Amino acid sequence: MRAIVATILLCVLAGCSPFNPFANEFTTHELKVEDVVGDYILTLQTMQHYEATLDMTLKKRHSPPSIRLSADGIFSFQDVPFFIDERDPARPKFAELSNLTGRWTLSVVGGVGDGSGKIENHWGIHFKGVTGSMGSPGFMGKRKPDRLIFTFSDPDSGEVMIFKKR
Repeated sequence: MRAIVATILLCVLAGCSPFNPFANEFTTHELKVEDVVGDYILTLQTMQHYEATLDMTLKKRHSPPSIRLSADGIFSFQDVPFFIDERDPARPKFAELSNLTGRWTLSVVGGVGDGSGKIENHWGIHFKGVTGSMGSPGFMGKRKPDRLIFTFSDPDSGEVMIFKKR
């Protein structure tokens, strides 16, 4: 009994979380292209401890980083903070503010459980040719998808970039 109490207390003090803090907002119903096309603007990022100057770099930009999803399956990044994590997913490395164009498709990017054993699909997109965590962000919004979330490192850590649909 003491071991259980000590473990719970340690988790609370250490700040560990048994679930992704954004999971309750993940889009779990199947999507159509017309549900997601549009422009998405960076509204939240918690990656500054991987790149100390990231906040300052973003504040100097004329406009916020954005992602455009077109109905013809083309995407474009405009000044999107790009992190590389293929070699060590636990320690993503800031590479650059990316201006990238390519193709995208709707896809299941993960699963969401409620603790009962039932797992629902987390819908998102796959950016063709983009690897690591930057390649398959998920959608957020229970009724209609209105945000894109890039999750880094341990999904339960809350290390994310979130882009909101205009």
